[in-house]
Amino acid sequence: QQQQQQQQRRCPRRAPVAASHLAALLASVAALLVRRPASFLAGFRPGAVAPERPSLLVRFARGGEGRSVDGAVEPLGSHLLVRLGLAEKTTQGGIVLPSRRRPSEGDVVSIGPGEVRGEGADAAVTPVAVAAGRRVMYSKYASFTPFELEGVEHALIREDDLVASFDSSAPRPLKAADLSAPRGRALVRLDESKRETEGGLLLSKGAAEEGSGGATTLGVVVAVGPSDVDGEDPELAIGDRVYFKYGEEVQLSSSDKEKYMAVRFRNCIAKVLA
Repeated sequence: QQQQQQQQRRCPRRAPVAASHLAALLASVAALLVRRPASFLAGFRPGAVAPERPSLLVRFARGGEGRSVDGAVEPLGSHLLVRLGLAEKTTQGGIVLPSRRRPSEGDVVSIGPGEVRGEGADAAVTPVAVAAGRRVMYSKYASFTPFELEGVEHALIREDDLVASFDSSAPRPLKAADLSAPRGRALVRLDESKRETEGGLLLSKGAAEEGSGGATTLGVVVAVGPSDVDGEDPELAIGDRVYFKYGEEVQLSSSDKEKYMAVRFRNCIAKVLA
C-alpha cells in the first residue's frame, strides 16, 4: 500500500493528460465525419470504394523538359509556335534516338494575331513580323517550356525573344545577307578596333569605356527590323555605323571571324557621321 501511494505521488497527472489527448482525437474525427462522411467512412466499410479524385496525367517529353500536348496549338498575342527539333526515331530493338537540333534555332509553324496596344477606340494591333515557314534564332535568355507535339519538340516563343530570322532553305554556313532582323532590333557587325571619336562625334570617357551603363561598342548595321510595338522609329539604315550598348551575339558559323550582335533600337546611342 505504501508503494502504491509513492507511485501515485510520482506521476499524478498521467491519466488526465491521456484523457485530454483522447478527447481531442475524438473531436477531430467527429469534425471530419461532419465535413466528408462518405469519403472518410468508405475505407472502413467492407467492399466499399472511396470516390476517386480528378487527377492530372502529364507525360513528359524528352529529358523531362516539358509536356506532351494532344491536339492543335494556336499561339496568342505575339507568340510564335516554333518547332525545335525533328521527330525521334526508334530502332527495331526499341531504342529511342533523340533528334539533333541546332541550339537556339527553330522553324516557325504558326504565329499569333499580334500585340494589342491601347484601349477602346485607340486600341491597335501590331502584327507579328515573322511569317510561318521562316527559321528563327531566339535569345539564350528566352523563357519558355518545350513540349512534345506529334512526336516533335515545340515551344511557344515571344517575338520579343527573337534575334534573327532567315529562309529555312538557306545554305549553310549562313551569311549576314541571309538574315533579317526581328521587330525592334538591328543586326550589327562589330568593329571592335574603333572605339574612339571619329567623324566629328565626341563621346565622353564614360561612354567609350566600361561604366555604369556597360561598354559602348562600334558596329555597322547589316539589317534593320520593323519598328517595335511602341512605334519607335529606329532611324537606322543598312550601312550606318553606330555606337550601342548591350546586344546578343548571333553566331553564323563557328569558323566565321566576324561577330554580329542583335541590338535593340533603344540601346543604339549614336550614329557616326561620315
